[in-house]
Amino acid sequence: YQRRVRDSLLQRKMSGADDKSLPLNVRKSLRDSATLRKKQEERIQKATGETYEFVVDFKDVFDKATDRDDLDKMGTVFFGDEGYFGRLANVLEKECQDDLFKEVFLEKTPGRKIKFVFQSVWSGEEAKLEDGALVLRSDRFNLWMDNFSKLNLNKLL
Repeated sequence: YQRRVRDSLLQRKMSGADDKSLPLNVRKSLRDSATLRKKQEERIQKATGETYEFVVDFKDVFDKATDRDDLDKMGTVFFGDEGYFGRLANVLEKECQDDLFKEVFLEKTPGRKIKFVFQSVWSGEEAKLEDGALVLRSDRFNLWMDNFSKLNLNKLL
């Protein structure tokens, strides 16, 4: 029981739902998206055979985002099927069917982290391998992205 409580508290802390510097509507969206987050984590784990941690500085995203209408949907923007990590899960499910791709992807991401970085200048979306993690970048003018669904991870590897 104590382990489940501890894991639940850790999950909430990682989700951004307990970050008091975020407005209540944003924290509620992040809290309510916990099942979506878990779904994308499970999809990526099934595709890769490994557990990856999603790393997002939600306060940074909130501070830099210019379209305030989407912020109360932040959980869905990141963890929904059409969100950042949902679209990445689609790409990994497809690409990891190739055993060689999967092997190299796992080799290039030993930290087992997928980070999201909100850029402060316009540059579109991109993915890079940095410090043993897959890093997704998007600019502040494009909270709802499209290009990650067309991501060609083969170029990175």
